[in-house]
Amino acid sequence: MLISDVMTDFAGEIGAEGGFYTTSEGRISIDEINIGQAASQALNKPAGKYFVLGFDRLELNRAELLEAMHKCIKRLIKFKKSEKAMVIGLGNEMLTADSFGVLTAKLVDAKINSIYSITPGVAAQSGMESADYISILATAALPDHIIMVDSLFTQNHSNLLESIQIANAPLGAGSGIDKKRDSLAKLPKAKSVLSIGYTTTASLQLPNRQACVVTPADCDAYVTTISSIAAEALNMSLSLTGGGG
Repeated sequence: MLISDVMTDFAGEIGAEGGFYTTSEGRISIDEINIGQAASQALNKPAGKYFVLGFDRLELNRAELLEAMHKCIKRLIKFKKSEKAMVIGLGNEMLTADSFGVLTAKLVDAKINSIYSITPGVAAQSGMESADYISILATAALPDHIIMVDSLFTQNHSNLLESIQIANAPLGAGSGIDKKRDSLAKLPKAKSVLSIGYTTTASLQLPNRQACVVTPADCDAYVTTISSIAAEALNMSLSLTGGGG
């Protein structure tokens, strides 16, 4: 697929305001990035706190990544028994590099408290923009917490399949591509908005100055693995037994 311009969804590549801190959970590095209002306007990215988890996929430790994701999610969302949460799996399940959000949402346990899990697909499949579809459902359900899950673009090929971003800021469906679809920032007001993304694609500049979107050959296996870990981390975070409040 050729596109005229590719942007990054990755907070670590667009600058920070108010601090950049690095910790770790075993072999998982965790960068904490704050994007303030000034940087948000300049970079056209939502303001908020971003956690960027980095790991070597060839030495991936499921337990360490699960614990790291759970801790980051719990720092950004405080879920109570009386509240409702909506998990939105963005993307296209038919395209491996774009299927992370859909696969994750399908593995979220909707039996936990009042959890809604939806996979709106893409406009090419449903004929309706994801933002419109989600807005209708969210307006009807009025969730206290909205959680978006999607695949991310990165400009740094070393981040491919080895970085996860968790933030208290929304995602736009089709983020990372110029002339992206409508932003999901116009959803009904919720107590908190959380986004989880996995870097599955990057841009490669061609001689004709167009950008080609590329993804590693082993994308399929890792998207399947990371989506199952992400779903388990969400299940833990939204469950009272997992420290859900």
